[in-house]
Amino acid sequence: MFYFATGLHMGLLNADKVSSTIDWIIKHMGVCFVPAGVGIMNYFDLIKSNGWQLLLFTIVSSVLLLIIVGSFYQYLLRGKPNE
Repeated sequence: MFYFATGLHMGLLNADKVSSTIDWIIKHMGVCFVPAGVGIMNYFDLIKSNGWQLLLFTIVSSVLLLIIVGSFYQYLLRGKPNE
């Protein structure tokens, strides 16, 4: 939803073209967020005591994943002839 809102605000997306997609996402949003919310509530004490470690691990692993996927994509692009 953040990406849709940002894209609409910056004029990158046309509201008429993405309205059906946004409606579908809003309709099914509970399926994505309710299980995560229940999981957070079940492990709140663990998150409270180790929150900074979890946050650090999440940031580091996200950056590493971005670097690995980006490098692999560039590797794949090198194999294709220029068009």
